[in-house]
Amino acid sequence: MSMRDLDASEPIGFGSIQGECYGCNIFTELDDLMLCAECSSKLDRDLLRQRKWDCSITAWLTPEDRRESLRNDIIKKYGNSLELISSEECKTNKNKRKKYNKKKR
Repeated sequence: MSMRDLDASEPIGFGSIQGECYGCNIFTELDDLMLCAECSSKLDRDLLRQRKWDCSITAWLTPEDRRESLRNDIIKKYGNSLELISSEECKTNKNKRKKYNKKKR
């Protein structure tokens, strides 16, 4: 298959897997993280907001000196709050583990 055979409108990594998206539970085409295109975009924006440059494909493709301005552009366009990653859920799970570990001892 050559590059000419690929559909330019289809995002890279999509189309080969059909299933239920881990982010929104909709049955559709998924990427390698089992996320639909919309949830994958939300995750990438969340990673940029958190400055997790090594985890974001967009940041990985952006020169280091432009990453902070990219982050600021994302915040201006979509807001500062996380869209897919739940920071409250992470805090709650950590607290549950601490309580469980204390009881176990």
